[in-house]
Formats: sequence, C-alpha cells, structure tokens
Amino acid sequence: PLPLRESPNKPLFPVGRPGILFAILLIAGLLVRFWNVTGYSAWPLYDEGIHGLYALDNIEGWDGRFHYFYSSLPPLFIWIQALFFRFLGPSPFSLWLFPALLVAGAWGLTAATASRLGGMNAFLGVLAWTALGYWSLLPGRHSHPYVLLLFWECLCGFLTVFISTSGRWGRTGWMLLLGICLGAGFLTFFSWSWIVPAVLVAA
Repeated sequence: PLPLRESPNKPLFPVGRPGILFAILLIAGLLVRFWNVTGYSAWPLYDEGIHGLYALDNIEGWDGRFHYFYSSLPPLFIWIQALFFRFLGPSPFSLWLFPALLVAGAWGLTAATASRLGGMNAFLGVLAWTALGYWSLLPGRHSHPYVLLLFWECLCGFLTVFISTSGRWGRTGWMLLLGICLGAGFLTFFSWSWIVPAVLVAA
C-alpha cells in the first residue's frame, strides 16, 4: 500500500491565491466541456448511431441483453445512455451530454487522485495540466463506450489510492467496494481486462 496521507484539518479545496487559481481552472475546464455540447458534429458518427439505437431499445426497460453488436460490446454504456434518453428525451443533446459528464468526472477524479498522492500543489498542477488537455476534452464529444472506460479507469484509480493512503487497505468493506468497482469495469469496454492487472500492481 502507498504511504498514509491523513490530514484531518486540511481544507478540501485551496484557499487564498491558490483558491483563485482553482476557481479559474474549474470554470474554464467546465466551460470547455459543456459549452455547445452539440456543436462538435452536425450528426452522430456511425458508432454513436448504433449505440444510440441500442439505447432506444432500453428506454422502457432492460431488453435482456448483456452484450450488443456483432463484437459483443459490453452493455453498461448503452444502459446508462438509455436512462439519459428516458429522462431527457432522445436528442443530440442527451446523446452527447452523457460523455461530457463522464469526461468532467474523469477530470475531477484525476485531480483528486493527484491530491491524495502529492497534496494541494499536485492537485492544482494536474488540474491545470488536464483542464484543457486533449485526452480529457475530445472524448467528451463522442458518445462511445471508450469514454466510460476512461471514467472508470479514473474512478478505480482514485478509489485504490484513497483506500491505500487512508489506512483502509485490507478492511473487508473497502476491499469489497474496490472489488465491485473493478469487476463492474468489465461491463464498460473490451480493454478493461488489460487495466485491472495494472491497477492491482500499482496498489
């Protein structure tokens, strides 16, 4: 496990001048992720259309399938996309809002992981580095399961680091939670089977 980093009196977010920088980065990062969500493409790409059609099949309830398409695509992205269609209505906006939220979540989890490992300076550094970074922006314009894979990598990475650095490593409940998170990753995208060993080795 990683070294413990317990600081009960440390503020959750930066204050003072670092707090101003944090606010600027947060606003800029959220704006570029959500501004004109439907403006990147005039029409869904082929894969986006296929995934959207499968999601439409699940609007009124689960269609009983655990994989889709000829490639046996894992189902979690399609299931969640169906919830967006159900509550927001099928539209380009609801199609592309989901990946935008995933990318925003991945951005926040990456910065939070850096904070656990290196403190506030690392948090601000990674937040700035990834605020306008290619990897954390372009996927948010594609309604594709690889975006969920990116989010899930960041989620499991943060959870692993948090458990290890907070002295909770080895506790049954927390290890069960990590195991569920890692196991659920197999519902995201094919390449998850390559990622799980890397997470376990890093832990």
